[in-house]
Amino acid sequence: MALLAGSAVFPRCADAQQPYFISDGRKVLIDTFNTGIQRMMDDIGIPGMSLAVIEDNKVVYHRNYGYKNIDTKEPVDQSTIFEAASLSKSYLVYSVFKLVEKGILDLDKPMYQYMPYPLLEHDQRYKRITPRMILCHSSGIENWMEYNIPDTLEIESDPGTKYVYSGEAYNYLSKVVALLLHESYEEYTKEIVLDPLGLKNSSLKFREMPAGSPHPYEPSDYALGHDILEKQTGKWFNTDAVPSSANNVTAGDYAKLIVAIFDHRHLSDKSIRTILGGRTVTRLNDDGKAYYFGCGFEVIFTGGDTIISHGGSNPGFKNMIFYSVKSKRGFVYLTNSDRGRLVASRLSAMTAGLYLHQYFGDFGDEQYPSLSNDLLSVYRKKDTLAMYAAIEKCRKEGMLTAKVMEDLGEELIHYNLPAGERVLEEGQQLFPESSRVYWLLGLSHMYMDDFDNAYAYYLKARDLKFNAAQIADDLKKSAVRMNEAAKRKALITRIGPDRKDTLQAEDYYAQHGIVQQA
Repeated sequence: MALLAGSAVFPRCADAQQPYFISDGRKVLIDTFNTGIQRMMDDIGIPGMSLAVIEDNKVVYHRNYGYKNIDTKEPVDQSTIFEAASLSKSYLVYSVFKLVEKGILDLDKPMYQYMPYPLLEHDQRYKRITPRMILCHSSGIENWMEYNIPDTLEIESDPGTKYVYSGEAYNYLSKVVALLLHESYEEYTKEIVLDPLGLKNSSLKFREMPAGSPHPYEPSDYALGHDILEKQTGKWFNTDAVPSSANNVTAGDYAKLIVAIFDHRHLSDKSIRTILGGRTVTRLNDDGKAYYFGCGFEVIFTGGDTIISHGGSNPGFKNMIFYSVKSKRGFVYLTNSDRGRLVASRLSAMTAGLYLHQYFGDFGDEQYPSLSNDLLSVYRKKDTLAMYAAIEKCRKEGMLTAKVMEDLGEELIHYNLPAGERVLEEGQQLFPESSRVYWLLGLSHMYMDDFDNAYAYYLKARDLKFNAAQIADDLKKSAVRMNEAAKRKALITRIGPDRKDTLQAEDYYAQHGIVQQA
């Protein structure tokens, strides 16, 4: 890659010639900083990145790096937009609290009283769901309708009882806001968020351009996604707005939004307390550690600080935000790579210096620099056999850990299932008490449609105390698929040339008999 492709974007209040910015009370030399960012991107295999740094509730630095498209080497520029993925939800969060402050929306009024929702009327529990539950991801609504039964939007747990991350729930909430304001999501987001905050590089949807146009879509300055091997995955050109996941933005725009949410000038003190949880937060895990979901963001209580966080994950795009409420500083970055999460810890050390070590240990992929990244780089730059040889060398030298094998295996099963399976099986042999290895083996067997073994691996992960909420859902899904497969197998009949047989049409939800004369 050409070093530092792309243009720097400076805050309006800063001198464009200033050689440094301030973060965590330190002067960060821009040239040295940018060189370090580009080196990290090259080592990991991240084609492009948009980065912004917040200090004392000001965006003190933001810049886009690298390439929009690794194949064409087209560099990003200051207005290149990246898929925000789930960071899109924050635009809705800001609008919701503006409505709450005006008395237009009550966080604790059942959603159906604002707008009945036919997709959920099959389950009467939906009448207990409130906007607060949706913001805190405790509504019980599944993340996406196609995940379980494709034509049914399910409620996976009793509303208000536990964490179930849900994009569908946020989309429902956005429709309620649209009904209350008599405006579409695009219209009210422009009026409440984009125009007042000066977010000029935030796009809610694309317009398909006529044949013969120089660019097929508008806006035309966008990054394309890439997988862990830096192969292009394309991008989602959503021609309809999807509030939960489809905004395209720069880190500079998103950082301005974060500042507006927490600077006590745009939202009231009461709203900020509510966003941080107030009287209602959703615990993310069952191990007693202080990780919660407040009304719109993860809330991390650590080291005498309160840190808000959120991630974004679409195919080919990975993003994160961390912001300290106490010190009013943080950072946001967007990448066009499936490996984007690996840079978060190093970026924190280079900028805001937030205490996130335990968080990354519990929730994050092994952060850069790491042995799992080095081993995957061998695979990316050479081949599978070279990677296996490197793993064996590390094993003999006592360098392998359960987390190395888990992270490497998890990356690989999405792109080279046999290689990922082999790494995970070796991890299981070396670290038989690793619950995550068994969970990943379960996931890999789900990808193979080997539901019986997937269920068995999930059971072992549960016995070893893997995340209880997640493993319960995985066991349910694998059991359903296992039973469906067994039913389909039982319906298979061999047809003889001299007898009458009944063929059963394979259908997950209805079986139709077809009588055929041989």
